[in-house]
Amino acid sequence: MKHTVKKAYWLFLAVATSISCVFGLLPNDSYASFRNEAVWETGLQTSAVKVTADYLHEDGQTVLMKDLTQSRTVRLVLTANREALNGTLSCSVSPQNAATVAAPQTVTVTDAGTVVELVLTPNAVAQDTDAVLSVSWTTQKGQSLQGNFYFTVPAQGAQQENSTSPEKTVSGVTLNAMKQFAPGSAVALTVKYPLDSQQIRLTLAGEAFPSGTRYSTEYDSQEVLLYDPAQICLETDGTKQMTVLVTLPADSVADTVTFQANVIGTDSETPVQAQSEPISGTLLLPDTYFYKLTDGGSFTVPFPGGWNGCTLSYTVQKLTQTEEGFVYETNVSTESQGLSVVNNTSNISVTLTGSNLPAGTYRLLLVWNYQIYTVAQREVTFHVSYPERVTAQTGGNAT
Repeated sequence: MKHTVKKAYWLFLAVATSISCVFGLLPNDSYASFRNEAVWETGLQTSAVKVTADYLHEDGQTVLMKDLTQSRTVRLVLTANREALNGTLSCSVSPQNAATVAAPQTVTVTDAGTVVELVLTPNAVAQDTDAVLSVSWTTQKGQSLQGNFYFTVPAQGAQQENSTSPEKTVSGVTLNAMKQFAPGSAVALTVKYPLDSQQIRLTLAGEAFPSGTRYSTEYDSQEVLLYDPAQICLETDGTKQMTVLVTLPADSVADTVTFQANVIGTDSETPVQAQSEPISGTLLLPDTYFYKLTDGGSFTVPFPGGWNGCTLSYTVQKLTQTEEGFVYETNVSTESQGLSVVNNTSNISVTLTGSNLPAGTYRLLLVWNYQIYTVAQREVTFHVSYPERVTAQTGGNAT
């Protein structure tokens, strides 16, 4: 019995000595938010959406395709931002007699990107048929990405050259555009035309918009995505003016672009076209904008001052772990907690002025509005961490 007690004593002494040595090796300053630091390193870009896709979206996506005259392969790219995820792929064509689709039933998405191929084949139809391919990728946890691909199946044996009447354009058409654009931002185009106009056809100086171009109008906030290169056709609906927001894909945009509008009418046969002034490209933010803040630290993000006559607004959000995963939640009291955000003429500066702001990962969401239209949005991510003083504990009575 005494031997057991003696052995336990020496074991306790060894453990206590080791713990004392470890604390003796600690520096005077240590970072108290190691868990949040790890979140910043591994979960910087995480959100409730675990998978993104080029032509699918969690809120649905409208995609336009060219006429389906023969079988073609529709390619989708899905990318996971963390671990690989398994999902079920569902595809259907409406009306069913327009076309058939062949696709895998399950798809595993990885962080390297997974390519999914769908084979779409037209059926023989008696008349031109407008159809839609509905695609949905869903996980067991209920996350879903969806897209509707619109196309037309021409009637078999139709005489395409005689199917349309000669186009008649109208006079008095003007096209005004923003003076600059940035990769991933929208260009606001305002087209004015006579009341008897029927259709607006937008192009890039007569050329089709590249695949991946997005657009929406002031009357419909739902974005439409071009799967194939095409012009943008819009119905006027008895109006005399329309604003269109066009977002060109960043990887296929030249330094300068020129937009062109053809307005189709019924009474005039004079070909009148309206072109915008050449629009130059610019960079809203540098390529890398991840920062760390501690003990009164600050950082400054440069951007063009007065860009395009836009107004800039911002929101501070905190990365928070929930049952659904990591999500950014708006923090409404950051200024009172010691975070200063100042919008200057040509930059925005962020300074940690106090120590009441909880340590963790934050996102500064920047939004540019042109008149009443949102044309650009950027994210600046930063991590807040505080040094913690470690004070040695001594014996004796407290004084």
